[in-house]
This record gives sequence, C-alpha cells and structure tokens, in this order.
Amino acid sequence: MNIVEYDPKYNEQIKDLLVELQNYLIDIDNWHTQVMLPEYRENYFKMDMMKVKKIDCKRINIEVFGLNKKGLNFYNKNGYIIRDMIVSKRI
Repeated sequence: MNIVEYDPKYNEQIKDLLVELQNYLIDIDNWHTQVMLPEYRENYFKMDMMKVKKIDCKRINIEVFGLNKKGLNFYNKNGYIIRDMIVSKRI
C-alpha cells in the first residue's frame, strides 16, 4: 500500500475507505462509544473536503484510534509523526 496525491477520481473510493475505517473503529472500541449514522459517508467526506479547500493546507493531520497499531505503524512508515495524544478514562 502507498499514499497517492488526491485526485477527484478517487472520491468514491475515499468515501468507502472512510466508512470502512469508521466501522473498524466501532468494532475495536471495547467501550462502545462510537457510532455511525447513515449519512456519515457523504457528510463526513464533504466536511473534510470543505476544510481542506477553506485553508491553505500545509500539512495533514490524521486521527488514529489508539488501539489501531497497524494504522499507527503505517503512517509512521510514511513520514507522519505523533504530535498529539488524547488519553481517556472511563468515569
């Protein structure tokens, strides 16, 4: 797998990947705090694209669920670094 530059011809594949990723995160979330609404596929993609177009994007931030070790390793191998961490405690 490799990272390619964005091209609108990939839009449907990107939406599919966003849904696949969200389903994966739901599956591995043992606290069961994540849900996916039916309109997620279209709305989340639109929101992300609007954010990118609105600003003069100089870097990409990707949120990786803490238990997603494969994802963390993949991004690390592709030049991404960990800049932020969120810690949680069930109350």
